[in-house]
Amino acid sequence: MEDIEKKIKNTLAEQIELPIKYKNIVRNTLNNEKIEWRGYNLKKKLIATICTGITLMSGVAFATNFDKIINSFNLGKGIDTAVENGYIAETDMEYLNSNSNVTDGNNEVILNDINVEAKISDFIMDDLNISTHFEIKIDSKINETIDLDNIDNIIFKDLNITDEENRILFSANDEETYFNCGMNSFINNHNKENGIINFTYNIYIDNDNFPKSKKLNYKFTTIELQTGENKIHLIGNWNIDVDVPEEMYNRTKEYYKVISCDNEDIDIYTTTLSETGFEIGMTINNIKKPEEGYFNQNWETLVVTENNTEPKENATYMNMDEFEKWFDTLRPIRLLPYNNKENEIDGVSYISNENGEKFYASTSPSRRHNCNYIDGDKYNFYETFELTKYDASNKLKLVLYYWGNPVTIELEKIDR
Repeated sequence: MEDIEKKIKNTLAEQIELPIKYKNIVRNTLNNEKIEWRGYNLKKKLIATICTGITLMSGVAFATNFDKIINSFNLGKGIDTAVENGYIAETDMEYLNSNSNVTDGNNEVILNDINVEAKISDFIMDDLNISTHFEIKIDSKINETIDLDNIDNIIFKDLNITDEENRILFSANDEETYFNCGMNSFINNHNKENGIINFTYNIYIDNDNFPKSKKLNYKFTTIELQTGENKIHLIGNWNIDVDVPEEMYNRTKEYYKVISCDNEDIDIYTTTLSETGFEIGMTINNIKKPEEGYFNQNWETLVVTENNTEPKENATYMNMDEFEKWFDTLRPIRLLPYNNKENEIDGVSYISNENGEKFYASTSPSRRHNCNYIDGDKYNFYETFELTKYDASNKLKLVLYYWGNPVTIELEKIDR
């Protein structure tokens, strides 16, 4: 079940211009719920209050245990490459303790005076992401209330992240934040015997850049433990400060110019290279926008399953292969939303360096991405590829599969 759902999410990762009422409503009968596809609706917000508390301060150093950190953010190859090359800050902090109460979903106290300790293990910050590895340690008394082996996820219900200029970089309260941010979190590992849980918190920004902050403050009072449909809250007071390494707050970008392009309808308007990815934007002229009727599937009743036998009234069924073929007819430029690291991949767009290494479209939920028909006969395409400063070269080759045919664009680094 998980495998087919992952494949569907990967296929739908590329946003296409659909009538607005059809976006975000492809249904999967494996769980009979709406799927929140990357690129569509990943901006889950939390509702909470802000509070003050004891501050735990820590210095940072660039991490050396890359083998444990790489892949643990689940933000794609670009972030992993940056981490592997030392673009990550590892803290040396001790746990921050808070005497807490355990409450149920109705805020009724079910366990008093339980010690809950928290700390930040390491973090990464760039223009698009503030991604943090947390570690919490819960008193063994928690096992009277909940089995830690059954924990599905952890959420800081009122997390507030600010910097040294008191800019609110992220807030669970929509009305307080300076930026339009999304978030996701997941557990990396846990130990029921000692109550230690390691988990990841990814904050990513939409249509803006995070400032070049030198300090970050994380403040929260409610830790939500989720087990299926059940939720309990650990009510305490945690306030953690970290210093941002100079390489992160002095981060810069590099730029490229077009040397050649074998399609005269393509006009590239931006290229930027950072420690975590390569962004390129272009307009394509003389492209006819399909009529609304072209999107001939009713997205509200489209069901993608491993077979076509599940009963549902007025539904359109497709198996995975059928869905992938149909979906490819809707997007002018074909991208691969996941990487095949073992074999060459044919028929999907990529960028390569002078060593011939290929880099595909990013899988990160924070990636910059836009595909829209504009001005009637123009198409705006903006994408992030998993090429970074660490594996780029003076010249690059971008190969776009445009309606199934390869278009080659040669790029060269420029000084700014």
